[in-house]
Amino acid sequence: MSKEFTNIELLDDWFRGALTETQKEEMQQRLASDDEFKAEFEVFSEMVAGVKTTGDLNLRQAIAKAHEESRRQGFLFLEDDMADYHEGKLNDDKASLLERRMQSDEAFAKAMEQRREMLEGIRTQGDLELKAQIKKMHAHAKAGGVLEEKTTSRVVAFRQRVLRWSAVAAVALLAIAGAWWYFTPGKYDEAFAAHYQANPDMLENYMDVLESPGFALGKGEALKMYRAGMQAYENGDYAEAEKRIAAWLEQNPSDENAQLFLGLSYMAQQEYKKAARQLEPILKSQNPTVARETKYYLALAWCKMPFKRDAARKLLEEIAVDDASPYQQQALAMLQLFQ
Repeated sequence: MSKEFTNIELLDDWFRGALTETQKEEMQQRLASDDEFKAEFEVFSEMVAGVKTTGDLNLRQAIAKAHEESRRQGFLFLEDDMADYHEGKLNDDKASLLERRMQSDEAFAKAMEQRREMLEGIRTQGDLELKAQIKKMHAHAKAGGVLEEKTTSRVVAFRQRVLRWSAVAAVALLAIAGAWWYFTPGKYDEAFAAHYQANPDMLENYMDVLESPGFALGKGEALKMYRAGMQAYENGDYAEAEKRIAAWLEQNPSDENAQLFLGLSYMAQQEYKKAARQLEPILKSQNPTVARETKYYLALAWCKMPFKRDAARKLLEEIAVDDASPYQQQALAMLQLFQ
């Protein structure tokens, strides 16, 4: 099997119940025919099982395996070292060594960035409680003789592409910690629930434009389909809206209003990653209405994605100082909730 997680978003969606019925069927077929994918699924399944049975023997063994594989492969830093680095607590010598490693090892630098994002997510979701649980598990494992820390190790040359199974295993504990908050609603989920509205402020005006004489003259049947899609959106039939708006965009890929509403159709169906991918390209639109709507709804989508919550906060901070944004008050209220 491949030594990397290559389907992590798909697996993540499966275990969070975010796949459609069609996607579930496709995944079942792939599990039956693709041995590598099945093996990857089983590893990810074990990680999720560890979340649900915190502190059990399987979890301790997984941590021990990650530690031993990391040590054997020359992964020089303990979990606490890397956490301390991100918190500015690592001593100068170790910090310098770690920074040199990041400069020379692109894969390791990427893994460290993922750790930073995850720790930031933990920090916004009740940092002290979760970290205390992780430390308790770690201490319990050491007390039981499962882990043995080494205070010294020799420098080992690394291959350029080092993000193999040992490195993935070394991230396992934080990956489990990250999965933890998928099962625990937090302030960002509360903010989303309180301030998400399916229909943006500009919908009514845009519907009037679509019905106006001469709009998109010569588009014929495609325009009728698009109008029907927008009507479906207005009526709350978001799956139908998605289908028809996507068909319009195949012929009119530069239509930013359609791009916006396709993203909103995904969001209304709770497909937040797809919504974010659709909205990100028009965040800097030259159309101020599209740009403001996109910024607010992208922030909401990112609120539902643990690794993007810091980015969500930054967008909300920008909206909060934008007097022209129709969502200024919502942004201010959400930021208050995060404090």
